[in-house]
Amino acid sequence: MDEKEPNPRSARDALMIELIGDLGRVNDQITALPSDIKNAVEGSLRLIADAVEQTEKSAKEVLEKFQAEIKSSADNEADNFKQKMAINERTTMLSEKHHTKTHNLSVIMAFLVIFNTLFCGCMLGFLFYSQQKYEEKMENYADAYQIQQAAIANLPEKIQQQFEEEKRKLLSEK
Repeated sequence: MDEKEPNPRSARDALMIELIGDLGRVNDQITALPSDIKNAVEGSLRLIADAVEQTEKSAKEVLEKFQAEIKSSADNEADNFKQKMAINERTTMLSEKHHTKTHNLSVIMAFLVIFNTLFCGCMLGFLFYSQQKYEEKMENYADAYQIQQAAIANLPEKIQQQFEEEKRKLLSEK
């Protein structure tokens, strides 16, 4: 209520004064709404900006680590290649210095042993592969036989008996 006005004369005046006060509060809330929305949006945008910035930092760190790993790996591989080249050069020099019949014979024997080992490995691999194919084939035959038996079980009795008679004849001939 307003302090300037005297006490309301009737309930109607009191109600009008109260409604006008309520309208004033609603008006204040409506006028404050854009600033509230602005504050909420600014906060959300700050959070999004922080998240984007954090993501960019993380991506940059990952990229830097990845580049460092690649550089390290390249350096290691270059060093390994240099060492292998040096070993190869030394081996060649030693081979040329000690090129005798016994050395040639031992080299030939080493190659024969390696070749035989590789040949045996290939044969074992082929046998393993053949065995797997044979097992798959047998599984397929067993599956086909089970499917066939299930189909025969669904046939009428008369046809099932005819099938059994034909099967016995075929098996007795072999």
